[in-house]
Amino acid sequence: RDGAPVLRFAQIADVHFHGANREPLDRAIVFLNDDLRPAFVIFTGDNASCEPARNVEVLTALKGILETSLHVPWFMVKGDNDARGYEGVFGSSNWAFTAGGVRFVGLGLDRDAEGSGVGMSTQHAWIVEQLRVHRHGPAAVFVHEPIWPPTFLDAFRLGPKLAAERNLVLGATGHLHKDGAMRLGRVTHLS
Repeated sequence: RDGAPVLRFAQIADVHFHGANREPLDRAIVFLNDDLRPAFVIFTGDNASCEPARNVEVLTALKGILETSLHVPWFMVKGDNDARGYEGVFGSSNWAFTAGGVRFVGLGLDRDAEGSGVGMSTQHAWIVEQLRVHRHGPAAVFVHEPIWPPTFLDAFRLGPKLAAERNLVLGATGHLHKDGAMRLGRVTHLS
């Protein structure tokens, strides 16, 4: 219909909010509210960037800014910099909903191995179940660290499980701090 999008959403990765300089975040929020006007925004991890002892304080400040300034619903997944105290501020990092005929699934990290890697080892069955809820329509998965190219400990196990789900069409991530796009079969991977 007229080339207009059926659904417009935004993905923001690696905000690395540390509580001091709000200007980049405020500019992004103004752009989202005034120009892009998406139906919702998905933050794909590393939302905070501070010493672990300040994580709860900084994540709480970020949540307050988003609740008062961003005029659309937003969803977050936990990144490796968000690990400590995340659930106490934002609750579960795993969520799923359907909008515009697309199943959106967010999956946060459940393990931080203190320098030896991060992963999602206990959640593989959950994410597959969420994709199968909408098995006859397209689905998109949002995680912090890329499944492809694999950058976390469990990527080599999770990647094939997701690829086996015929409705998955998009994997959107952050972590690399580089824009990238890769298509593997029917799935487009964006970072």
